[in-house]
Amino acid sequence: MPSPIADILNESRKPHHLERDRFFGGEEQLAEQIRTVVAEAGFSCRVGAADTLFAAALAARRGLLVPDGATPEFPAGDSVSVLGLPHLAALLNRLGLTALGAFAALPISPSSPPTSTTAPARPLDGKPRPPSSLSPSQHWSDRVLH
Repeated sequence: MPSPIADILNESRKPHHLERDRFFGGEEQLAEQIRTVVAEAGFSCRVGAADTLFAAALAARRGLLVPDGATPEFPAGDSVSVLGLPHLAALLNRLGLTALGAFAALPISPSSPPTSTTAPARPLDGKPRPPSSLSPSQHWSDRVLH
């Protein structure tokens, strides 16, 4: 069974890829247009693209366009520290798992849940989420008395 990291790296292609090619001529042309517009505004930037949000963020740091389908291999050599989870990275380093590829290759025990119920959620879109311990005091199904 693949690991959750491998699942993240193997997200399916979204329909917006078709629109990107249709309206901008492909990733290379779109990246060049973005760099040009940003440069004309007096700034510099790096543009990156990959099949998943996580890999695209890593690609943007380097200014790389990862070919379609190559996303799982692209960050395999990166340090586990790029996950942004210092405690997990420290543990993985102590275990000798210093690269994302080694971490992604770990098997998952069939008896363990797919995600830890004790670990904090870390959304891939970077938007903060309220802790799961906070629950609404009223539900839509509750009757409201005036």
